Amino acid sequence: MKIRALAALLPLLALAGCTEDNNVSVQVFAICAPPESDCSFSGECGAKTLDVLRLDVGVTSAYWAFIEVHNQLLDNTDVSAGRGNTHDAYVEEYAIEYEVQGGAIALPSITDQVVSGPSIVPAEGTSVVSVFPIPPAIGQRLAMSVAAGAGVEVIAKVRLRGFYADQSRFETAEFPIPIVVCNGCVGAPTCADATQVVVGVCPQPGQTPASVTCE
Repeated sequence: MKIRALAALLPLLALAGCTEDNNVSVQVFAICAPPESDCSFSGECGAKTLDVLRLDVGVTSAYWAFIEVHNQLLDNTDVSAGRGNTHDAYVEEYAIEYEVQGGAIALPSITDQVVSGPSIVPAEGTSVVSVFPIPPAIGQRLAMSVAAGAGVEVIAKVRLRGFYADQSRFETAEFPIPIVVCNGCVGAPTCADATQVVVGVCPQPGQTPASVTCE
């Protein structure tokens, strides 16, 4: 009896194990370099940044990032069965844990919504999602701790969360974003040509990398 009961239970345990998200069906792939014209993208980064990420809390309290996200699930449309694709993914929020160089500053974990609403990442496709790895509430805490002329490295460990078209949920693996938080290291944007003025900054003044439009 005991052996038969165990044999019946094993398939159920195997199915339970399969429900755990593998964390790579939806995957954060890269941090995008800011485009030169405006803050708009097609389905992927025009270029991936290799620059050091910096946030000047003397100018702004938030770091704005664009990340390329891949959906590795296959389009499961089955016209013969009258079934549409249910594997499109919608990123609706992100959760972040922080690690500060030397542990000098304690920062709470946060969960925040994607401000533009759920961002779709199509099955077998890619998309660029806008996130704030350092939102204003965290930036304001840092501004009170980072003295003028000083800086500290903050690692924002980002996980994206959302739902598939069939309403099942997903969470990505952790993606660490290192940001040098300083007070006075970036300053206001300027034009190389002194006869021109700044008419646009993507994503915003007070952080790098950023693209500056002058006229």
